[in-house]
Amino acid sequence: MDLANIANEAVIRAVREGHDEIAMADFEAAIDRVIAGAEKKHRALNAEETRGVAYHESGHTLVTEVRALVEEGHARAREIMEQRREALEALAKVRQEKEVIDGEEVKRIIGGVTA
Repeated sequence: MDLANIANEAVIRAVREGHDEIAMADFEAAIDRVIAGAEKKHRALNAEETRGVAYHESGHTLVTEVRALVEEGHARAREIMEQRREALEALAKVRQEKEVIDGEEVKRIIGGVTA
């Protein structure tokens, strides 16, 4: 918990309640507010709003799943690249020397290193 935040919330509550000094009840309410967030005094959502919230939350789930898949794929790609590092370095060296490399030459370069 952030003590400065709790103290600020206690002061704000004391002023709102018209207190001359900050009471323990103000600190207790401030702790509740900092831990649980502001008290909600809103009406219930209608069907359209509920549906919108559901889409929004499912979007969070989708992003989490996609991020996990991308991270897994990235890790696998790095693993494959590490396993074939010599072949990739040989190919990069030839590529720096030549403008165009045909498929047969790529097979020869990679095949020669991995063999």
